[in-house]
Amino acid sequence: MRGRRRLVPICVALAAVVAAGCSKKKTEDSESAEPAAAEKPAAAEKATEPSAGFGSISGTVAFSGKAPEAKELPRKADPVCAAKPMKDNEVIVNSNATLKDVLVRIAPGAVKGKFAAPDQVVPVKQEDCMYVPRVQGAVAGQIVQVENADKTMHNVHTYRGQETILNQGQPAGSPPIKKDNVATEPAVLKFKCDVHPWMTGFVIVTDHPFFQTTGTDGAFKLDKVPAGKYTLEAWHSRYGLKTVSVTVEPNKTAEAKFSFDGTEKAE
Repeated sequence: MRGRRRLVPICVALAAVVAAGCSKKKTEDSESAEPAAAEKPAAAEKATEPSAGFGSISGTVAFSGKAPEAKELPRKADPVCAAKPMKDNEVIVNSNATLKDVLVRIAPGAVKGKFAAPDQVVPVKQEDCMYVPRVQGAVAGQIVQVENADKTMHNVHTYRGQETILNQGQPAGSPPIKKDNVATEPAVLKFKCDVHPWMTGFVIVTDHPFFQTTGTDGAFKLDKVPAGKYTLEAWHSRYGLKTVSVTVEPNKTAEAKFSFDGTEKAE
């Protein structure tokens, strides 16, 4: 009996020590979990931060000279073309004294990184015995698709400088011509028709997607441009190339202006 009486206090004491240890461990676990809960708002705040490193470029291409007279095109030899008389559309001065069909782009090789060609084709259309659009851009590697929407025979003759890279007849009603070996590198591609010599179109190939052709307001805007300093080009088929320097800052729009006076000549 005496032995049993001595064991009771000892067991009670051990139970108290174990309980205190468990209580302490739960408290430590609870304290260590608090910082993890506090980190969640910080992560959410980081996710809502605006994206940095990209900006835009916008501006206009002005024309300060006297607009040349648009002459009637000699289209009478082909009855289909003659049915709709048209004038030369190489130089179009808009009502707000700006220039249409100017390809504005960041100079090739200036933007770091590689840009995959879009899945969309570059549409070159022969309509009313004219190339439509007259001037457009393309990313190197894009497929060029030429369509004949006229009820007459055309011949697609494409040049890179003096080099012929495509020369193919396209009868009325024939399927579009698709080529993946035309817009392969930065260059000015000139489209002619050997049947109708007045027909002219251009595809300006660049190694990035930062380009735009001016329309009836003479304006352009290039979005999502990586921040940095660039040479910006404005190319017109008759008046040639002009350049300006521009600095793109994150989340800002850089302004750039070009002006032609009609005395310039393309090389």
